[in-house]
Amino acid sequence: MQIHAQRFERQTDSYYKYRTRAQHPPTWSGLSKVYSMVHPIAEANEQSPYGELSPAEFYARHSVSHSSDFIINSRGLRLFAQSWTPLPPVKILGVVAVVHGFAAESSWLMELTAVHIAKS
Repeated sequence: MQIHAQRFERQTDSYYKYRTRAQHPPTWSGLSKVYSMVHPIAEANEQSPYGELSPAEFYARHSVSHSSDFIINSRGLRLFAQSWTPLPPVKILGVVAVVHGFAAESSWLMELTAVHIAKS
């Protein structure tokens, strides 16, 4: 089932209601492009989220660059961070933060969804 957010008439600036695509087709500019793309998880297999490709080949195939680093917080704790950005000449339109829950980890699905969003 595909889900998208539909904005309601000025009840509040940040009020969104989630409905199935069948009930309310997307009206936002460019949103239909996102729905027409196949999620990268379709290429995964039991051994790798990248399927038969190396990580570099996978990201190149999806026209996305990947980087990772550690951020040091005020208590000296190292926090792992990753980023995915579309390759040029695509213009970056915004930032999406994908944050897992407390004591959780960023799984294959989270990583592949980030690739899906970055390439859209």
